[in-house]
Amino acid sequence: MTKRHTLTFALLCATLSATATSTNDVQELPTLTVEETNAPLLDATALDAEALAQDTAGGTSVIDLDSEFIGGVNTTADIFRFDPGVYAQAGSVIQDARLSVRGSGATRRYGNRGLSLLIDGVPANSIDGSFYTRAYSPMNTSYVQVFRGGNGLAYGGNQIGGVINFVQKTGISNPGGEAQFEYGSFETTRSYVGYGIQEGQSDAYVSASWNESDGYRSHQSWRDFNTTANYGYRWSDTAITRAYILYSDSDADLASGLSKYDAIHDPKESKNTGAEDRDLSTFRLSQKTALDLDHTQLELFNYYQILDLDHLTRSTRPANLIDYDTKEYGLGWRSTSDFNVANIDQTLRSSLLYSWGDNDIGGYRSVYGFGPPRSLDNDYTDGAENFQLYLENESHLTDALSLIYGIGWQHAQRDRHLNSGQQNDPGSTISKFDESYDGYTPRFAVIYSLTNEWTVFANYSQSFEAPTFGESSGALDAQTAHTYEIGTRVNRPRYSGELTFYYSEIEDDFIDAESSGGGYIAENHDTLRQGIETAWTVNLWPDLSETAPVNLFLDASYQWNDFSFDGGEYDDNQIPGIAEHVITTRLRIEEPTGLWRIALTVERLASGLEVNNANTLESTAPFTLVNLSGDYKINEQLSLYGGVDNLFDERTINTVTINPFNASTAYSPGNGINAYMGVRMHF
Repeated sequence: MTKRHTLTFALLCATLSATATSTNDVQELPTLTVEETNAPLLDATALDAEALAQDTAGGTSVIDLDSEFIGGVNTTADIFRFDPGVYAQAGSVIQDARLSVRGSGATRRYGNRGLSLLIDGVPANSIDGSFYTRAYSPMNTSYVQVFRGGNGLAYGGNQIGGVINFVQKTGISNPGGEAQFEYGSFETTRSYVGYGIQEGQSDAYVSASWNESDGYRSHQSWRDFNTTANYGYRWSDTAITRAYILYSDSDADLASGLSKYDAIHDPKESKNTGAEDRDLSTFRLSQKTALDLDHTQLELFNYYQILDLDHLTRSTRPANLIDYDTKEYGLGWRSTSDFNVANIDQTLRSSLLYSWGDNDIGGYRSVYGFGPPRSLDNDYTDGAENFQLYLENESHLTDALSLIYGIGWQHAQRDRHLNSGQQNDPGSTISKFDESYDGYTPRFAVIYSLTNEWTVFANYSQSFEAPTFGESSGALDAQTAHTYEIGTRVNRPRYSGELTFYYSEIEDDFIDAESSGGGYIAENHDTLRQGIETAWTVNLWPDLSETAPVNLFLDASYQWNDFSFDGGEYDDNQIPGIAEHVITTRLRIEEPTGLWRIALTVERLASGLEVNNANTLESTAPFTLVNLSGDYKINEQLSLYGGVDNLFDERTINTVTINPFNASTAYSPGNGINAYMGVRMHF
């Protein structure tokens, strides 16, 4: 039996014995007075998630897709439009949003990393920690939880960005049928159908969506298909299992970068000379079992995931094709126990994750030097293994004051095996490696309720992140960060919101840099990150004691992202790729019974984007977008919605190609004015 399979078997045995162990622990400690856990078993609602966020000692948010949005929510970037802590911008591939929390993965040239992506609480990153957002559809998502920074440690988020958890619809949350059809600018069509059912102890939900578009720019067409299903069975009042299946397939053409002048004056242009594209297929199986063991809630989960990525970056000679075929497995648990020691209520949380997998790399790559430009085949396998353990205790010293203290340990293995084709390639520059990384993630926090409506908190945490496959090839050190966080949260009838300030010192940050050989290489650099995350909702009119024909609300969020290099050749330079100031405001007018709603949204990137580490290329210009959206309920089964984004057709540059070898074509235009209209049906 291999080392990996031996450890897997041991963990499975530990998982199966956890119920008996937890029960025996309570029986053997009669001096402990154990309190009842009030959290829902497995199928938490958005309101349950919001209650959890209110009691968290740090920056958190819950995004309810069923109630918070007016108009359409079509891309991952749309989901986080009003979130104060997630920087989200759609690039040349609309479905592939750049997601960054507190600067996570800021300089990565493709895909995302630096935070843990969960689906229904089960890990969804690729085995090396990277991820693409297009595999997961907003249409079948009920709500999203964001645990920023160290607040995600208890959920497996040991990276600086924390955790983002997408919670799908179930037969309990969305019984009956629903359908959505939408048509918009650039020949964009979106369609969705889902059905949920609950009978006795069982429930199920199935969904499918199909979306396609010609795109705003030349050579920017895309299409995607997504289908999901989940089945839940309640064994008893204290045990429930839910199984999930997901399949996603998407194709997207890649529009080229432009010069800054062309991006503003001719944004629809693309200078592609060949059929560059990026295609991704995902197949995923997972299950969760939740047990209520008197005063302990235990979640056991496992998953299997297949990713197939084909990324053609140059179709002309010498051609370049990235072909990844990834298979990965994972299992783990999370637990929450309530008890009492010395008349002080305690909450103990634990999480464990073990995952492993391989990525077979094929395709071919462009080679320059030592002869004419040419293409060489890729034929090697990258392997990864990850183990994470975290324990955290919360001491409720009074009804108003709690202390949180925890410690975690992570082990990661990254290796590369050269297959026969690669070994026999005399021009190959690919080398094998076998690296291991170990780190600790302590956390200390305090949360104090000044009143029932006003809470303050402070937080220290250390994050740890092993390199992804691309960064492992350079034999880099793991990234660690020390983050300090203070903030406040207010929840009053007339207004509510949060304000958080954080400061992070990052050692061995992963920075993509230009290599002397005409390629890109990941390097370790120390960096500093500090910022403000704040979002507020205000009931402007009428007063709570009054009635009126309409209700008027104001939503506002602000991000300050001050990210810079600390020492070295780039000392004090701004880290490229992320705007320093992001402001979003929305004015909502709603008919009190929900008959109709209208929203006017203003999005402003108040500072431009730096393009390279040296800050020598011209930064982008700040811009402001105005969006108008609304919906109208014809009856309980049928409603209409629509909107116009970028109402005044502003010419913008919202993403850049980071470190483009001083090339001028580093700028990617955002969409011009675009409109959409759709219908939602319930049956």
